[in-house]
Amino acid sequence: LLRYALLHSDKYVVLTKADVLDKCKAIKICVKYIYQGADYQYGNKTLKKGDFIYMAIPRHEIIDHCEPVYVEFPGWVTSLREIRKFDDLPNELKTIIGFVESETGMTTKVISVGPDRNETIFV
Repeated sequence: LLRYALLHSDKYVVLTKADVLDKCKAIKICVKYIYQGADYQYGNKTLKKGDFIYMAIPRHEIIDHCEPVYVEFPGWVTSLREIRKFDDLPNELKTIIGFVESETGMTTKVISVGPDRNETIFV
């Protein structure tokens, strides 16, 4: 869905609520979908059961029949709330951000590590 959203905006992203993942031992990132529905004509392409979709198609006739495929990353299991510099973020989070940036072409400009204004990192 991020790839689709980036079609309609600039390539800069604000990553909010990174801190809500602080206690996750693993974090899954969806990288594509497997279409599981009946043959469906979409533009000049016919989707068939088992086709991979790399950019979400925001139509319920399609997305309702899609299974996400995830890449799993280790979590950081530590609080981000006191961190104020990108370099001080856990390597696990920096790896995830780098992966998502390379997969989507986006650039992260801001990372929120807590709900307060001062809990913001400008990259």
